[in-house]
Amino acid sequence: EDPTHGFAPSPGQITWLDWPILPGLRIDSGYETGDSVPSYYDSLVAKLISHGPDRDAALVRLAEAIDRSRIAGIYTNRPWLRAMLDDERFRSATHDLQTADSVTVSETAPDDGVIAAAGRALLAAAESEAGPFRLVGQATQIVHGNEAGGWQRRIVWSRAGNSWRPLVGTNGACSDPDPRTATAAGTLVIAAEGGYEATSARGRWLVWPGPIIRAKERGAISDGILRAPMPGTVVSVPARPAMAVHEGDVLATMVAMKIEITLAAPFDGIVERVACEPGDLVGSKQALVTIRKP
Repeated sequence: EDPTHGFAPSPGQITWLDWPILPGLRIDSGYETGDSVPSYYDSLVAKLISHGPDRDAALVRLAEAIDRSRIAGIYTNRPWLRAMLDDERFRSATHDLQTADSVTVSETAPDDGVIAAAGRALLAAAESEAGPFRLVGQATQIVHGNEAGGWQRRIVWSRAGNSWRPLVGTNGACSDPDPRTATAAGTLVIAAEGGYEATSARGRWLVWPGPIIRAKERGAISDGILRAPMPGTVVSVPARPAMAVHEGDVLATMVAMKIEITLAAPFDGIVERVACEPGDLVGSKQALVTIRKP
């Protein structure tokens, strides 16, 4: 599930799964790399159970286990679990049921360490003909993602002997992230969706080479096609062909894994096509409603 979007379900194929082996840690899991998390019921990927001579020691081990667990292909509640472990009420055992509601995580752009890790993956791809870009005769590479409203970062490649070192640019300045920081945080970078998926205990990001304008070319919602985010059942369709709509108007509602999902107009426009009706079973990314600008 995705804690940055109301714990919405995150079905899909697990493209990478690697649990840490640590003293004082037990992991109960029925999933492996390549398995698919279904959308038909609440799916528990794993339980991480730590023990130690006292509560503080057990919490340290559990935090390390969350940090060093590596999973890709789906969103998980790792960022929320990590935030809960950092909450003083939980650490001091003074938490209650309201504590869980008050601990929240928001969608953020990746930090410099994650960008640097993605940069190294891009550099490795540049050395292959199958890579998405080449680092030949250039010292700067732009990468972007859609999280937190969209972000764009600059990687300046510094030559050090026979190797390249990524310097991450922010607001005209560059930082030199220690690669060990990303490693310690359990950052995993793998090829996905024409770019790279970077995951850590702090979040999940899709990183693409090139300027942020390419996000729209990738079929974002701004193209006017509202798609089902996951398999589910359509429960209502207020949209009608030729209907004038305003940004934010609800055009369809569906239910998946006991969660009600509303699909709203991304801009003012005219409904061009309605491809669903109440009761329909729809698949992930299936087009449900199309609108166009007037």
